Amino acid sequence: MDKVLTNYKHYLKNWRFIFICILPAIALFVTSDVIFELLFHQNFYLSNLISAIILFLI
Repeated sequence: MDKVLTNYKHYLKNWRFIFICILPAIALFVTSDVIFELLFHQNFYLSNLISAIILFLI
């Protein structure tokens, strides 16, 4: 169990892993959330659109 936690801490310190794997996954989630809000006429918030654009541009 200690080895798993050590590897987890190692990946959090690895900025390349964060920018290549984690950030695009978050950007995809936020972008799809905004698209579904627009398509299905749910509650649309401008802050969601702004964060989706920022994450998509990164």
